[in-house]
Amino acid sequence: MLVLALAAPFAGGALAASGDELAVDVAQADDGNATVTVTENASAVANASVSVTAVNNSTYAGAGDYATDANGTVALPAPEQNVTVDVTATSANSTASTTATLVAPAVETNATLDVGVTQASDGSATVSVTENASAVANASVAVATQDNVTYAGTGDYATDADGTVALPAPEQNVTVDVTATFENRSASTTATLTVATNATNATNESAVFGQRVSTFVHSLLASGNMSGQAVSEWVTANNPGNAHANGHADDGNETADGNASGPGNAGAADGERGPPEHAGANGHANDTDENETADGSERGPPEHAGSNGHADDGDDADESDGDADAESGGERGPPEHAGNGNGGGPDN
Repeated sequence: MLVLALAAPFAGGALAASGDELAVDVAQADDGNATVTVTENASAVANASVSVTAVNNSTYAGAGDYATDANGTVALPAPEQNVTVDVTATSANSTASTTATLVAPAVETNATLDVGVTQASDGSATVSVTENASAVANASVAVATQDNVTYAGTGDYATDADGTVALPAPEQNVTVDVTATFENRSASTTATLTVATNATNATNESAVFGQRVSTFVHSLLASGNMSGQAVSEWVTANNPGNAHANGHADDGNETADGNASGPGNAGAADGERGPPEHAGANGHANDTDENETADGSERGPPEHAGSNGHADDGDDADESDGDADAESGGERGPPEHAGNGNGGGPDN
């Protein structure tokens, strides 16, 4: 009696392998990748030759010749379109074949590409490209400025593994249009990049006050609004601790009393020069003081000289010139025995 045995279809959609001992199987995962498995008597066959051919002249990136690994498997990529492949495995003198249809994975229709721009405190910017909140590597990014403004960061880029592109800090405020493209999807955004504060604020906290005033004055000159009143108000508002409302310096910057040229020569206003305390209303010394003028620089007859400029009879003609005491702070003048300055002595 003749008995016919029919080969049952292989589970998973692949055809049953031919041959009594060697078997080959093709399984496809949800992501579209496929795995070829070669067994002999249910045991994995390493180094078996595997040939993959697309039927009907279809194009498939996984077509080619392979050798199974230690687990008896070969990995095949997901197809870009549905494709039917013939798979043949050979080991020693045994051969097994199967045919499988590989299905291209469905394109996620609700995938959303997003692009954003953030700017750091130093002025540099970062473009980020994401899809469904996940970073997109190798996305194309185009950066262009509006109004023909010059910016060193314009151009075309590709995102890194983190889905980002680094842009330089602008030298002036600039508005940029940023477009990201990945596969058949694109996203765009507009961002305004500003110059970092520490790059433009010439009157920062470390600048001395004089430099700040100079900068303000130059700005008034440039705008044609220069006025002393504006400068005074600015000084008062910006440094009230070091300037009066009328713009005069503090008393500490005036000439100190101790710097007056002689005792009593400082007037009511610090630093101003005037007649000595013993001077009369007309600026001349009174009868009991020397005949100094208010500035203390002119000399007159010494105290013991008479009205005609002669020395008193009781004075010693041999007194040294140093005995003459000028209250003007150490200035030297005629000795006490001198006459009216014409060279005559007591007997003149």
